[in-house]
Amino acid sequence: MDTIFTSTKFKIFRETIVLVLLILITKTLLSHYGWEFISTSSLLTSIISGSIFVLGFILSGTYRDYKESEYVPVSISAAIESMHNDAILFKKEYKKFDYATFTTTLKSILDLFKKDLLAHTKKSYFKTNELTLAFDQLGKLGVPANYIVKLKQDQNTILRGILRVNYIQKIQPIPSAYILVQSIVIGLMLILLFTKLDSIFNELIAVGFISFIFIYMLKLIKVLEKPFHEEGSTMDDVSLFHLKEQQTRLAKEK
Repeated sequence: MDTIFTSTKFKIFRETIVLVLLILITKTLLSHYGWEFISTSSLLTSIISGSIFVLGFILSGTYRDYKESEYVPVSISAAIESMHNDAILFKKEYKKFDYATFTTTLKSILDLFKKDLLAHTKKSYFKTNELTLAFDQLGKLGVPANYIVKLKQDQNTILRGILRVNYIQKIQPIPSAYILVQSIVIGLMLILLFTKLDSIFNELIAVGFISFIFIYMLKLIKVLEKPFHEEGSTMDDVSLFHLKEQQTRLAKEK
């Protein structure tokens, strides 16, 4: 049974705890040898408050992209479901419609999209464009234009979703901002290490708590920048269960 010490879902927490423990050990040694030369003041409080504000600002922007990524698998799954339902109707009304090829293409889009997430490729994008050939066939068979327009709208939904996710997965948003955040966290940890409080006990509590918050936020930003990971990498992965359910439904067709 997975625990907090073995589960990959708690990877960020474990890594943060290890770093915090190292910081506390370093703090204890610095305090023991009397190498703390910074005294507490209102300036230290302002530095901590300002650092929290900057990290919160960067985190909020990253979180918006993360939430948008959660909607993409849902919209793609819904679009494929809609196209598949229409294909079933076309199969009944138009005997010459190549239903098997159309359905196979939909299955391939789902399979390739999941692979594209980790490989940072766009094979599912090009496979989605192949549906245009089916639309042309439907037009020649006499399918009403409004049905074809609807199919093209669903196709565009899939294409936009694939491109958006591909961009989010490949591009780090505002790289300079992340460098700034890293610098702030490192700088703040150094200040805390060399700051003297009234007792070593209070120092360890303050340094441990503050360092945990900042290091965890820094690692969380890094994880949220790429919302899709290998299954089970962290507990913050965007779920693909809608796509998996869609794959299961299509796979049951003979």
